[in-house]
Amino acid sequence: MLISSSGLFIVIAALMFDALIGDPEWLWRRVGHPVTLIGALIDTLDRKFNRGDQTPEQRRSEGINSTAILVVIAATVGVLIQVVVQSLPAGNIILALIASIFIAQRSLYQHVAGVRAAFAEGGLPAAREAVAMIVGRDPATLDEAGIARAAIESLAENTSDGVVAPLFWGALFGLTSVIIAMIIPQARIWLTMSHDGLLPKVFGVVHPKFRTPHISTLITGVCAATLGGCLPIGILGELVSIGTLIAFIVVCAGVLVLRYTRPDLKRPFRVKWIWFVSLMGVLFCAAMAASLPSGTWLRLILWSVLGILIYLFYGYRNSRLRVAQDEQTQEPV
Repeated sequence: MLISSSGLFIVIAALMFDALIGDPEWLWRRVGHPVTLIGALIDTLDRKFNRGDQTPEQRRSEGINSTAILVVIAATVGVLIQVVVQSLPAGNIILALIASIFIAQRSLYQHVAGVRAAFAEGGLPAAREAVAMIVGRDPATLDEAGIARAAIESLAENTSDGVVAPLFWGALFGLTSVIIAMIIPQARIWLTMSHDGLLPKVFGVVHPKFRTPHISTLITGVCAATLGGCLPIGILGELVSIGTLIAFIVVCAGVLVLRYTRPDLKRPFRVKWIWFVSLMGVLFCAAMAASLPSGTWLRLILWSVLGILIYLFYGYRNSRLRVAQDEQTQEPV
């Protein structure tokens, strides 16, 4: 099932929240609507990369790069919000409330209804002023029929962009975006482990043209697709969540340990307040992981045991670090 029951609940609840609350002007006047912030980011990228002194090929390339930047930022923020919020009590309700911010059904109704009200109260001049709020053309030459058509066209277009699209992609890729964010780096992790001798060399093969670990990526994709097709969406979500949280715990603790055990390592960036940041990261991730069902922890243990067995029977004997240490000990003094 592509769309989970929780995804459908979030979609329906987001529609209800938007219908009831809409876009409170008193709030967005003070903090700025997220859509406005996105527009400001797009304008910044346009002014920086879409310059008149560039060739068409350069502008096309910069446009692709700008789009990639926007997608990465949006996906990163969305994944972080979903992972954190869904582990909280009433997490789906909070997600629905957040999702309602990006749905424009109530504001569309209000603007189009404003055109109708303007006709009734102020006639054609008032209707032209009202329709100018929702169309990009100059309404000064539009008659009554033209204003009605412009309002209906704007409603149809913006319903697609501001209602249907966010609901569709939110329901379809809410959890999938988290899964994608997990499996894409997995191929690179296997590549590094293979170079270190902890996995067979096939995981470290790099494509001669594209310079990507294509075999690792293919294996990762097949495994992810198989698990996604066989496991219930609830179990899959819990596995993704606990895997992410445990990885964050290891990273937070590892940074702190390496700060004192390997102070000689080159660090282009040093985390400030390392004790506070690391401990808070470990505590928060551990608290969220503790809220997951016992069955999820059992699957984590079984998966970890499988990883330990692979290390004991292959990685330990083939580790480049261990082989180098053994060679040093065997050298004559």
